[in-house]
Amino acid sequence: MKSPYKNINEVHIEITNMCNLSCTYCYAETLLPDKQIKNLFTNELYRDTITKMLLESKSDFLDIVFHGGEPLLHTPEWFEEACTFATSKANQLGKKVYFSMQSNLTLLKNAHVESFKKHQVKVGVSLDGDKETHNAMRGNFGVTVANMKKLQDAGLFGGVIVVISHHNWNKIPLFFKQMEELGIRIFHMNIASSVGRGNSMELLGTEKTFRAFKDCVDCMLKYKGEIVDTRMIKKLQQFINPPQSTEETFQQLRCDNLFCHAGVTMIAVQNDGNVFPCGCAGSSGNMKNFKLDNFRDTRETNPVDYFELLKKFHTKKEKYYNECVHCPAKFVCEHGCPAFDHTDPETPENTCLATKQLYSYLQTIDRSLIVELISIHESKSRALV
Repeated sequence: MKSPYKNINEVHIEITNMCNLSCTYCYAETLLPDKQIKNLFTNELYRDTITKMLLESKSDFLDIVFHGGEPLLHTPEWFEEACTFATSKANQLGKKVYFSMQSNLTLLKNAHVESFKKHQVKVGVSLDGDKETHNAMRGNFGVTVANMKKLQDAGLFGGVIVVISHHNWNKIPLFFKQMEELGIRIFHMNIASSVGRGNSMELLGTEKTFRAFKDCVDCMLKYKGEIVDTRMIKKLQQFINPPQSTEETFQQLRCDNLFCHAGVTMIAVQNDGNVFPCGCAGSSGNMKNFKLDNFRDTRETNPVDYFELLKKFHTKKEKYYNECVHCPAKFVCEHGCPAFDHTDPETPENTCLATKQLYSYLQTIDRSLIVELISIHESKSRALV
């Protein structure tokens, strides 16, 4: 049988489902570390996973994303061994591997940094605002920023993710100023969803979501492309130059598009060997119904079963076919996240209405200003390559 992993070029590995923090909005149901409980990805499972992906995928590269929980609960020695193994195996097959992770950075050690420099592991950080805001949501602001600067100095900094919730929806301008002060020009803004630990969290709602969107656009215009949110810049690009065909849309499989790459070019592997379309898909609740495989199971994966379940995962609701395809805002819309939509149907509805308001707002802005912003951003991005 043909492998369902032939197009995979990105694997998220949940190297632990434990975390040293308890962020109020976390989409995952992580555990606090316990000296008696070591829910860590074993070396054997890691080696088997990497070997399988490199052998069965036709891609000439593999992006390895260390996922959690908090990845830095693993020792520097574990990362050194993991990166060395993957690089060696890839070299044997004439392929390349690239490493990254998202961390709260509170556990970063100098030995981590040295190993990451050797293997060029890019590390992103979750930062939710100034000291007061960040500490209200997750804590340890001072340590996080200090360690972020260590990564910047080492050339390993992988960017910032900010989660928008009731704590910071009205503080977007302050966040842009903070990014300027920290020397960061690109960040990634997520709207909090009511899943995982955030299941009991009050939803942000349409008006506050739109306000966050609007303030983000206004700030990007103010800073003239010097500081941008990756999601919003793509909305602006598609507002100015919308895809001309369905084929063009399908060529851009990513998290913030009509159809994402979950299970198609990327998978997530949990520390028990379970395989899901993405790191969010196996995080909580009925998402566990979308388990595609288990790498501890030695039986060959049936690609028919794999893709039938994946099709169900990606299937759009009737609203998409009845309303969304005719909506003028469809090109600046992300059409919801399939990993969260099954568990939190209300947030996509709020975001839908906020996106329509955003589209109307964009129409009031001089297009030449948006074009200039995009041009400056793209020019700076090319200069970094």
